[in-house]
Amino acid sequence: TYTESGEYVQEFETIHGCDSIVTLYLTILNCTQEIAVGNSWSWISSYKNSEMTISDIFENSGLPWSVESGISLLQSPDNADLLAIPGTENDFQWDYKHGYKVFSNNEDDIMLVVEGLPLTAEEMQLTFYMGWSMIPVLVDSPINASAMMELLPEGIVIAGDRGETTIRVNDENGDYIIGDFALQPGKGYYLCTDETCTFDYNDLSNLKTTVEYAPSTLDDNSPMTTDSMQIVYAT
Repeated sequence: TYTESGEYVQEFETIHGCDSIVTLYLTILNCTQEIAVGNSWSWISSYKNSEMTISDIFENSGLPWSVESGISLLQSPDNADLLAIPGTENDFQWDYKHGYKVFSNNEDDIMLVVEGLPLTAEEMQLTFYMGWSMIPVLVDSPINASAMMELLPEGIVIAGDRGETTIRVNDENGDYIIGDFALQPGKGYYLCTDETCTFDYNDLSNLKTTVEYAPSTLDDNSPMTTDSMQIVYAT
């Protein structure tokens, strides 16, 4: 796997015993991801490895680095030092390993344009620390929270910014998952774990587990709506 532009030479031996030399002239172009930011608070992330600062992203998005941008705050819940305020010197480099909270007072959605390289397989491996943290979505298509849960230990909670919640429980009834929703590229999600654990987004493509869906038994007083709620039993 090549992740940097350059000239790469590879020698091969043919079936006749002769050497064959192949030269690859590779230029890797940065690609972009557009991330929607709605009115009030949004939780966002990116699957691009970018060297841009937040102010760079504003410029790349056609937004002024000032209060006129309509965005008044961008921060990482995992690190108090990662705080960007347009119009001030508070700025930091985007980190794909973090999810971010953004506050916008624009009536319409605006787009932040993050430019960077596709993630390597190694870069798609993350460590989730005990307690609450905001996690990114490191793939370019939606994934089910339940599929992610099957690759994580018990006692995990994943929550979205619109009240979506998925919980993995292990009790006298067995190992099961309550609730399911789609994690969307470009968005960030809160995750709570009882222990430090690792997660590899590459494993999602190799997931072979079959899940059986059963009707929800939660009552109307549940903080999660029963209209969209299911209990997912891992088999």
